[in-house]
Amino acid sequence: LQYIAIHGMAQQKYQGLLWEITGNNLKSPSYLYGTMHVSNRVAFHLSDTFFLGLRQCEVVALEMNPEGWLGDMMNSPENPMIASPGFYSGQNYKGFYKRAFNVNIPENKELAQLLFFENAMTNGMLYRSSEASEDYQENTYLDLFIFQAGRKMDKEIASLEVYDEVMQLAKKAQNSKMEEDKAMARSRKLLMDLDQNPYELLEEAYRKGDLDRIDSLSRILNGFGGFGKFMLDQRNVNMAARMDSIMQTKSLFTGIGAAHLPGDPGVINLLRQMGYTIRPVVPHYSKASDKLKEKLEKTHLDPVFHSWTTNDGMVTLPIPDPGEMYETPSGDGFRSFLYPDMANGVSYSLVRKSHFGSITGQSQEQLMSRMDSLMFENIAGKILVKKRINLNGVPGYDLTHQTRSGDIIRQRILVTPLEIMVFKLSGRGDNLQKAIYNKFFDGIQLTGYANDARTFEPASGGFSVTLPPLVICTNYPTSDRGITVEQLVQAYNRKDSSTYLIMKSALHDFEGIESDTFELGRLLKRFAENVSYDITERQQKEWFGYGAMDATLKKDNRTIKVRLILNGPHYYLLAAIGNKVTFTDPIFTSFQWKSPRYREFKLREDTAYGFTAMLPIALPEHGGDYSDWHYNSSGDEDKDHLSKDREFVITNYATSESIQVKYHRFHKYYSKKSWKEFWDRRIELLTEDNDLKVSGTKESERDSLKIFDLVMFSGESSKHIKCRMILKGMHMFTLAVCTDSTTSMTEFTRQFFETFTPADTLGGPLPVGDMTENFFKDLSSGEEKLIKQALESVNYVRFGEKDTRGLMNMIDTLGYLKDHPSGKISLINALEDGRPSEVIPYLEKLYKKAMDTASIQLAIIQTLAGIQTKSASQAILELLNFESPLSSSIFDVERAFRPLQDSLILALPLYPDFLDFTRYPEYKAIAYRLLAQMVDSGLVKADFYKDQLMFIQRDARDELKRLTVSPTRENARYYRSSSEERSRTMLVHLTRLLIPFQEDSRVQDYFNRIYRSTDQELRAGLLPTLLENKVAVPDTVWNTIAQRDDLRLPIYTALKEQNRLNLLDTMWTSQKSMARAMIYNYVLNKEDSVLFVESKTIPHGDMEGTVYIFQSKKSGQKDWRLDVAGPFPLDSAEVSLDVPVVNRGMKTIGKGNIISEEVESIMEEVEIFNRKRAIAGKGNSDYWW
Repeated sequence: LQYIAIHGMAQQKYQGLLWEITGNNLKSPSYLYGTMHVSNRVAFHLSDTFFLGLRQCEVVALEMNPEGWLGDMMNSPENPMIASPGFYSGQNYKGFYKRAFNVNIPENKELAQLLFFENAMTNGMLYRSSEASEDYQENTYLDLFIFQAGRKMDKEIASLEVYDEVMQLAKKAQNSKMEEDKAMARSRKLLMDLDQNPYELLEEAYRKGDLDRIDSLSRILNGFGGFGKFMLDQRNVNMAARMDSIMQTKSLFTGIGAAHLPGDPGVINLLRQMGYTIRPVVPHYSKASDKLKEKLEKTHLDPVFHSWTTNDGMVTLPIPDPGEMYETPSGDGFRSFLYPDMANGVSYSLVRKSHFGSITGQSQEQLMSRMDSLMFENIAGKILVKKRINLNGVPGYDLTHQTRSGDIIRQRILVTPLEIMVFKLSGRGDNLQKAIYNKFFDGIQLTGYANDARTFEPASGGFSVTLPPLVICTNYPTSDRGITVEQLVQAYNRKDSSTYLIMKSALHDFEGIESDTFELGRLLKRFAENVSYDITERQQKEWFGYGAMDATLKKDNRTIKVRLILNGPHYYLLAAIGNKVTFTDPIFTSFQWKSPRYREFKLREDTAYGFTAMLPIALPEHGGDYSDWHYNSSGDEDKDHLSKDREFVITNYATSESIQVKYHRFHKYYSKKSWKEFWDRRIELLTEDNDLKVSGTKESERDSLKIFDLVMFSGESSKHIKCRMILKGMHMFTLAVCTDSTTSMTEFTRQFFETFTPADTLGGPLPVGDMTENFFKDLSSGEEKLIKQALESVNYVRFGEKDTRGLMNMIDTLGYLKDHPSGKISLINALEDGRPSEVIPYLEKLYKKAMDTASIQLAIIQTLAGIQTKSASQAILELLNFESPLSSSIFDVERAFRPLQDSLILALPLYPDFLDFTRYPEYKAIAYRLLAQMVDSGLVKADFYKDQLMFIQRDARDELKRLTVSPTRENARYYRSSSEERSRTMLVHLTRLLIPFQEDSRVQDYFNRIYRSTDQELRAGLLPTLLENKVAVPDTVWNTIAQRDDLRLPIYTALKEQNRLNLLDTMWTSQKSMARAMIYNYVLNKEDSVLFVESKTIPHGDMEGTVYIFQSKKSGQKDWRLDVAGPFPLDSAEVSLDVPVVNRGMKTIGKGNIISEEVESIMEEVEIFNRKRAIAGKGNSDYWW
């Protein structure tokens, strides 16, 4: 049946591509044609009846009017081709200082790109051709051919859809969670099983005009119900309604995608439901249609030009009415402007790239020569005309060339004092040789060449400055963000040929604040490296309260004066380039802050996160509705009680301002006792990872909202992070903005903070107070989902003595627990906070009922241990004597007694009887550990356990044998199993218990075995315990152990704690020796090779320190690696075990590597270690952070 549905189409209702529309009071027929949006010839089997219908109608309608496409895309917040103006997920901090003021000085390959650059959007808008198939394609795609035919026939052009409307539907289709139609899924699988290409089937259906099959195949190919609903059905409704509106007054020829026509929700059926009569038109083919098509293709509409000026006022040029050029995403430091003449298939483009000749010392003539040298290899086809020109003193070239396919391209190249511009016309055939197109090139004007200085202020505000009149301002497209500066202002003074730069970058770090001193120094260093100049002078200063630095850079006879200024998240570089520039030049003396400029503020609603706020930019959709993920992002309904976290950043790219929005939904049972405790915890979470201080705390309320404001700051920077936490029920939003201590919040951030309001649908209980009532209510609900959630969440509930009987009742009566013992264990553990007088006897009875159920019994012991009263400890001993729960996991037993380690005096009632349980392997380690800890703390004396000495000595001797019979390995810790680790730890405790009896011959024999052992790791673990307790240890053993790189550090630490470093030779206590020990503490084997390279002194914070570099090679490997530890204090006699960098393999030293260069690179990496925004010079570290 499926095969018949796909291949047979038993009920063929929709056959044919051209349909006549009559009836419903139409005076003359209209026509509907199903298109393919391609230039392949399969779409161009155009009949005589097709052209007849096109001729007869007054209006030609397409899905959208092509003449408005580019403007719609570039102006729409729904545009997926460019980054949204209001949203991004975060910033890449790493390498910020390298990118912040990166001067993209063009190499020849980038200049060559200017010659062959083709805007990426041109082909998709005008041609949709591919090089591989161009001999089998038409000059354009069918939809645009219909539009061009309509324009050349002087028809009115109409759109059936609005761009933003379609993009919103596309997002809904993409984010739709509707289940895929199972029949469609089976059909798609059937096609694959039949080894048939569905796209080939689709083309064959189009050749035959079989709309029924096109409908089935389209839905199979796209599959998801959301696509069919939003991208076909809903659009069909919109298009049919607009067709109806037009046809009531004028005859209409409509060309839309063929998949929109058939089916019950198709446009044909929708029009029939409106009362129209729709019938297929039988196609008739003759040479007349071919001739008419060829005539239309050759028809050219001479453009009528009007002047258009770039947003920086630098360039004015003619473009056809009523068009406008748009700056489009380009990348790589290019600025690309485009206007597509859709009627004639001609692309008008302008590409601009700054050349920074003043920095490199290259004149305009030298740059002209470079461009000339690149033309032969990088101009498409054959150059027909190459002419040197001069436009108002600006040199350039006029070029005309013809591609191998016969297309004419015309270009004008101009080299100004600041940038290279390429004006280009391209199209199909030789139409561009018409004289009308000379008007484009003849009308190009360059402005800004007056002599008087002027005050410059960016359109978005931010600052003002006095500059020479020739100024260009580049606001890099959002697609370039993260790889280059955000704003670049260049100015040229014709009087003395000096050049001025203002570069602006922004980094909105909401998690931490870096030192002003480090940032300024790093930015200057990176800028100097980028332009290949030497820093000859530098001075950190305060500029009107802002962190700043002045510097002089030199190269040959050229000078750059630089001023760096930090203003919150905004970083500015001001530079004057020339032979006579000084810090008295107007760029430095006139620079001042201005308020940002905004569009109109409107109340915006974010349905994904659930809030409204005033903003001058649109809030894009995140996908779905907030209810989709605030409660149930995983699709698992049993998880809607858990906490949720989401975050995003709203950015106004025009002004480089960002606000972080964090959303947190608290766990269903989360609560704090008081608001102070609640807000203190919030502050702790904000600052625990960044060491920031907090000031300006303020608690307030607005309607039902709880609000808490604070400022985070660092003593090393003028930056601040202002936060506002807004709580509504169980939902919290945290707003954060980076600012400067000297300025207040901008209007953008102020209005957002003050008007931010969570949605009314967000609610729930406030996370302060008692949640136990809700907990018991869910347990008693009888609803399995709620019971399961409650039992999984016991640890989130703050229980008290008042909840004792409620918990005991649930343990006894809740039937769900019979098949879910883990839930029962959770409730038992919760009794730890109950009323001891009721809990202890209850647990004793419960223990005895739980015969042979070790997990329940161990949970009871753990709860009694957690109660931490003498009577509870006594109860534990009584229960153990009644029945000792045994477990396959030693960890389970040790966990049960862990609470007693925090209060050893409560472990005392267990002894000495508890030592009887050492006959069980599960209890041996915990029994000896607790006793050894009580001995160390002075709670018990040796006499307390003297009667058990024989057993303790025996266990110690056995464990020692067990460990020494295993093969001795260098660096065995790296390979040690958990059971071996447990044995070594227990042996330390046993040794501690034997120390008071060192006069006993058996104990002395045990100590001698340790002294004689060849297992240096074993000795390193046990001897410090003997030394700490005044047991005589042969002096020679310490130096023997310290010879091992992997043991030197623990031995050094143990001896230092006892103030006995004198037992080690100085060769083992030097910085160099400890550096080596730190590096190879775990990863060195006997067969590995290690060589010392050198030590270096480097700056570290406000001081200097010494770094030690080694090189190592693992056995069997060819390459050596450089290893580093430091910086250590400059005083070599002072050894610090807390150094910031300890790393093996920071660099690989391959064949041909120069070690001195690699060491210098490593020193830079050490210097910037833990600076999350910085990377080393070459950026090729083997070590990543």
